Amino acid sequence: MPITAEIETLLGQIQAAGIKPFHQSQVDEVRGVVASFQTMQKPVERKSQTMDIEYRPGTYLRIYQPNISSENLPVLVYYHGGGFVAGNLEVADETCHVLAEMNQHIVVSVDYRLAPEHPFPAAHLDAREGLVWTLENIQYYGGDPKQISLIGDSAGGNLAATTALWAKSEGIAIKKQILIYPVIQPDMESASRTEENGYLISQQDMDWFWKNYQVQDGHTVQYSPLQFKNLNEAPETLIITTEYEVSRDDAEYYGLCLIEKGVSTTIKRIQGGVHGIFWLSAVVPEHQLIRAEIAKFLR
Repeated sequence: MPITAEIETLLGQIQAAGIKPFHQSQVDEVRGVVASFQTMQKPVERKSQTMDIEYRPGTYLRIYQPNISSENLPVLVYYHGGGFVAGNLEVADETCHVLAEMNQHIVVSVDYRLAPEHPFPAAHLDAREGLVWTLENIQYYGGDPKQISLIGDSAGGNLAATTALWAKSEGIAIKKQILIYPVIQPDMESASRTEENGYLISQQDMDWFWKNYQVQDGHTVQYSPLQFKNLNEAPETLIITTEYEVSRDDAEYYGLCLIEKGVSTTIKRIQGGVHGIFWLSAVVPEHQLIRAEIAKFLR
């Protein structure tokens, strides 16, 4: 189906505002555009209790405690998107409030160091460290360390997928993982990379993000979940893609790899959608489809 009317309107507004493609922009400009997504989010109707904690020097995570009287709640560790270059706790704040309240989970939103100032493997190491902090401390905030699931969108989906497999290799139990239009690795060949469907993020943009993160083959830290040898140990998985995005086929291929390895995996494609709609709650109604799939998966 064609892109939705709301997305078409948004694209027209972006063009009218003279916003350059990411790959033609400076890093600070890209960060400003991503931060502006906050203006396209609904006001939070029901806020969780939050607190920011420095889990490594200079880097913070934010805990969202839903407004229910209960202990030992299940936990969602969330990694934001932004191409490893942009994004922060604030742009994901509305999303995390909704995740906590809708699903009655404690949400731990893990910020991480950004490229190019902090190239690979900084984000992946921070993602691991944020999970370990959660495992060791979440019981003091009402969470159950035996019921930890991971969730991430875009680059955050990559961090969730790789962190889940690393955790399994370290004997850390992960209950489920939710990967929202995850980027898998920089050099895959797929139809969605060559189709004219990169309405918000093109293949050139995606290449720019990977180039700034400076991933290295042969490193002891894996930058792609496909580099792990223990795919069969991945937790129960939900992968959500959108119809018009360059990473669509890569993400769905990863889901098929997990299915082949015997992992319980659900793949959902949002028709008419584009990369980034998870954060656009005030302008793109299809964000509700993603949230509904998450809620169904976590029940």
